[in-house]
Amino acid sequence: MRSLKRLSGATLMLAFILTCTGGSSASATELYSGGTTLKAGTEVVLTLKSGMSTALKSTGGETLTTCTSSVMEAKLSNNGSATETVKAAASKFTVFGGCVTKVVETGQIEFHALAGKNAQITTKGFRVTWYSPFGETTCDYTGGEGITIGTLTGSTSENATLEVNAVLSGASGNSFLCPVDTKWTAIYLVTSPKPFHATTS
Repeated sequence: MRSLKRLSGATLMLAFILTCTGGSSASATELYSGGTTLKAGTEVVLTLKSGMSTALKSTGGETLTTCTSSVMEAKLSNNGSATETVKAAASKFTVFGGCVTKVVETGQIEFHALAGKNAQITTKGFRVTWYSPFGETTCDYTGGEGITIGTLTGSTSENATLEVNAVLSGASGNSFLCPVDTKWTAIYLVTSPKPFHATTS
Protein backbone atom coordinates (compact mmCIF):
# COMPACT_ATOMS: atom_id res chain seq x y z
CA MET A 1 0.00 0.00 0.00
CA ARG A 2 2.89 2.36 0.72
CA SER A 3 4.15 1.94 -2.82
CA LEU A 4 0.67 2.51 -4.26
CA LYS A 5 0.34 5.75 -2.31
CA ARG A 6 3.67 6.85 -3.73
CA LEU A 7 2.33 6.22 -7.19
CA SER A 8 -0.85 8.20 -6.55
CA GLY A 9 1.06 11.24 -5.35
CA ALA A 10 3.52 10.99 -8.19
CA THR A 11 0.69 10.87 -10.63
CA LEU A 12 -0.86 13.98 -9.09
CA MET A 13 2.37 15.82 -9.56
CA LEU A 14 2.38 14.91 -13.21
CA ALA A 15 -0.84 16.57 -13.82
CA PHE A 16 -0.05 20.10 -12.93
CA ILE A 17 3.63 20.08 -13.32
CA LEU A 18 2.97 19.64 -13.79
CA THR A 19 2.02 20.85 -12.99
CA CYS A 20 0.59 19.30 -15.30
CA THR A 21 3.11 20.81 -23.16
CA GLY A 22 1.39 18.26 -25.20
CA GLY A 23 1.07 17.63 -28.90
CA SER A 24 -1.01 20.75 -29.54
CA SER A 25 0.54 23.42 -31.71
CA ALA A 26 0.90 26.97 -30.48
CA SER A 27 -2.39 28.87 -30.39
CA ALA A 28 -3.66 32.26 -29.33
CA THR A 29 -4.27 32.17 -25.58
CA GLU A 30 -4.46 34.67 -22.73
CA LEU A 31 -5.56 34.09 -19.14
CA TYR A 32 -7.83 36.44 -17.19
CA SER A 33 -9.20 37.00 -13.72
CA GLY A 34 -12.37 38.96 -14.37
CA GLY A 35 -11.28 41.82 -16.62
CA THR A 36 -7.60 41.64 -15.60
CA THR A 37 -5.08 39.99 -17.91
CA LEU A 38 -2.79 37.63 -16.01
CA LYS A 39 0.88 38.25 -16.76
CA ALA A 40 4.10 36.30 -16.34
CA GLY A 41 4.86 35.75 -12.66
CA THR A 42 1.21 35.33 -11.64
CA GLU A 43 0.81 32.40 -9.25
CA VAL A 44 -2.00 29.96 -10.01
CA VAL A 45 -3.21 27.73 -7.16
CA LEU A 46 -5.31 24.60 -7.66
CA THR A 47 -6.95 22.74 -4.78
CA LEU A 48 -8.61 19.34 -4.91
CA LYS A 49 -12.36 19.96 -4.87
CA SER A 50 -13.94 19.54 -1.41
CA GLY A 51 -15.44 16.11 -0.90
CA MET A 52 -13.60 14.68 -3.89
CA SER A 53 -10.57 12.41 -4.14
CA THR A 54 -7.97 11.93 -6.80
CA ALA A 55 -7.74 8.36 -8.00
CA LEU A 56 -5.17 6.23 -9.73
CA LYS A 57 -6.74 3.39 -11.69
CA SER A 58 -5.68 0.62 -13.97
CA THR A 59 -6.75 1.17 -17.56
CA GLY A 60 -9.25 -1.60 -16.88
CA GLY A 61 -10.94 0.60 -14.28
CA GLU A 62 -9.65 -0.96 -11.04
CA THR A 63 -8.90 1.70 -8.40
CA LEU A 64 -5.36 1.25 -7.13
CA THR A 65 -5.25 4.07 -4.60
CA THR A 66 -6.73 7.48 -3.79
CA CYS A 67 -5.63 10.72 -2.16
CA THR A 68 -8.16 13.03 -0.53
CA SER A 69 -6.25 16.31 -0.33
CA SER A 70 -3.96 18.06 -2.78
CA VAL A 71 -2.74 21.59 -3.52
CA MET A 72 -0.69 22.63 -6.55
CA GLU A 73 0.92 25.98 -7.29
CA ALA A 74 2.59 27.23 -10.44
CA LYS A 75 3.84 30.56 -11.80
CA LEU A 76 3.02 31.71 -15.31
CA SER A 77 6.16 31.89 -17.44
CA ASN A 78 4.79 34.20 -20.13
CA ASN A 79 1.85 36.46 -20.92
CA GLY A 80 0.41 34.59 -23.87
CA SER A 81 -0.40 36.33 -27.15
CA ALA A 82 -2.02 35.95 -30.56
CA THR A 83 0.69 33.47 -31.54
CA GLU A 84 1.52 31.55 -28.36
CA THR A 85 -0.06 29.62 -25.51
CA VAL A 86 0.46 30.38 -21.82
CA LYS A 87 3.10 28.28 -20.08
CA ALA A 88 3.62 27.68 -16.36
CA ALA A 89 6.18 25.97 -14.13
CA ALA A 90 5.46 24.49 -10.70
CA SER A 91 6.67 26.32 -7.62
CA LYS A 92 5.03 24.06 -5.02
CA PHE A 93 3.14 20.79 -4.79
CA THR A 94 1.62 19.34 -1.63
CA VAL A 95 -0.24 16.05 -1.26
CA PHE A 96 -1.62 14.87 2.07
CA GLY A 97 -2.91 11.49 3.25
CA GLY A 98 0.46 9.76 2.97
CA CYS A 99 0.78 10.16 -0.80
CA VAL A 100 4.56 10.31 -0.98
CA THR A 101 6.16 11.09 -4.36
CA LYS A 102 9.58 11.30 -5.92
CA VAL A 103 9.56 13.71 -8.85
CA VAL A 104 12.64 13.40 -11.02
CA GLU A 105 11.79 16.05 -13.62
CA THR A 106 8.99 18.57 -13.06
CA GLY A 107 8.43 19.79 -16.61
CA GLN A 108 5.81 22.41 -17.47
CA ILE A 109 2.18 22.87 -18.44
CA GLU A 110 0.43 24.91 -21.10
CA PHE A 111 -3.05 26.41 -21.35
CA HIS A 112 -4.62 26.17 -24.83
CA ALA A 113 -7.75 28.31 -25.11
CA LEU A 114 -10.98 26.62 -26.20
CA ALA A 115 -14.44 27.98 -26.89
CA GLY A 116 -16.48 29.24 -23.95
CA LYS A 117 -13.56 30.64 -21.89
CA ASN A 118 -12.22 27.12 -21.32
CA ALA A 119 -8.79 25.63 -21.93
CA GLN A 120 -7.13 22.34 -22.76
CA ILE A 121 -4.29 21.60 -20.34
CA THR A 122 -1.23 19.79 -21.64
CA THR A 123 2.05 18.81 -20.01
CA LYS A 124 5.51 17.74 -21.13
CA GLY A 125 8.99 17.18 -19.81
CA PHE A 126 8.01 15.51 -16.52
CA ARG A 127 9.31 12.24 -15.11
CA VAL A 128 8.52 10.49 -11.83
CA THR A 129 9.85 7.42 -10.04
CA TRP A 130 7.89 5.13 -7.75
CA TYR A 131 8.19 1.61 -6.36
CA SER A 132 6.15 -1.24 -7.82
CA PRO A 133 3.59 -2.80 -5.46
CA PHE A 134 5.14 -6.16 -6.44
CA GLY A 135 8.45 -5.46 -4.71
CA GLU A 136 11.06 -2.76 -4.41
CA THR A 137 11.28 -2.35 -8.18
CA THR A 138 11.83 1.18 -9.45
CA CYS A 139 9.31 2.27 -12.07
CA ASP A 140 9.55 5.46 -14.12
CA TYR A 141 6.61 7.25 -15.72
CA THR A 142 6.86 10.14 -18.12
CA GLY A 143 4.72 12.41 -20.26
CA GLY A 144 7.29 12.17 -23.02
CA GLU A 145 6.90 14.89 -25.60
CA GLY A 146 3.54 15.82 -24.20
CA ILE A 147 0.06 14.63 -23.23
CA THR A 148 -3.30 16.23 -22.60
CA ILE A 149 -4.27 15.84 -18.94
CA GLY A 150 -7.71 17.45 -18.96
CA THR A 151 -9.99 20.41 -19.58
CA LEU A 152 -10.25 23.58 -17.53
CA THR A 153 -13.74 25.09 -17.37
CA GLY A 154 -13.27 28.82 -16.90
CA SER A 155 -15.52 31.32 -15.17
CA THR A 156 -15.79 35.11 -15.15
CA SER A 157 -17.22 35.13 -11.61
CA GLU A 158 -16.46 31.84 -9.82
CA ASN A 159 -13.64 29.32 -9.37
CA ALA A 160 -12.50 27.65 -12.56
CA THR A 161 -12.52 23.83 -12.54
CA LEU A 162 -9.87 21.47 -13.88
CA GLU A 163 -11.12 17.96 -14.61
CA VAL A 164 -8.19 15.59 -15.02
CA ASN A 165 -8.55 12.42 -17.06
CA ALA A 166 -5.18 11.21 -18.31
CA VAL A 167 -3.34 7.99 -19.16
CA LEU A 168 0.34 8.01 -18.13
CA SER A 169 2.83 5.73 -19.85
CA GLY A 170 5.70 3.78 -18.36
CA ALA A 171 9.20 4.81 -19.41
CA SER A 172 11.31 2.53 -21.58
CA GLY A 173 13.47 0.18 -19.55
CA ASN A 174 10.92 -0.40 -16.79
CA SER A 175 10.76 -3.84 -15.19
CA PHE A 176 8.02 -6.23 -16.26
CA LEU A 177 6.73 -5.78 -12.69
CA CYS A 178 5.74 -2.19 -13.50
CA PRO A 179 2.26 -1.52 -14.90
CA VAL A 180 2.48 -0.47 -18.54
CA ASP A 181 0.32 2.59 -17.94
CA THR A 182 -2.12 4.09 -15.42
CA LYS A 183 -5.20 6.31 -15.59
CA TRP A 184 -5.43 9.37 -13.35
CA THR A 185 -8.70 11.17 -12.54
CA ALA A 186 -9.30 14.20 -10.32
CA ILE A 187 -11.25 17.45 -10.08
CA TYR A 188 -9.46 20.63 -8.97
CA LEU A 189 -10.70 24.16 -8.33
CA VAL A 190 -8.55 27.12 -9.29
CA THR A 191 -8.71 28.83 -5.88
CA SER A 192 -6.40 31.66 -6.91
CA PRO A 193 -6.88 33.76 -8.92
CA LYS A 194 -10.67 33.80 -8.61
CA PRO A 195 -12.31 34.11 -11.07
CA PHE A 196 -10.14 32.53 -13.76
CA HIS A 197 -10.67 31.88 -17.45
CA ALA A 198 -8.90 31.54 -20.78
CA THR A 199 -9.63 33.28 -24.04
CA THR A 200 -8.18 33.53 -27.51
CA SER A 201 -5.93 36.56 -27.75
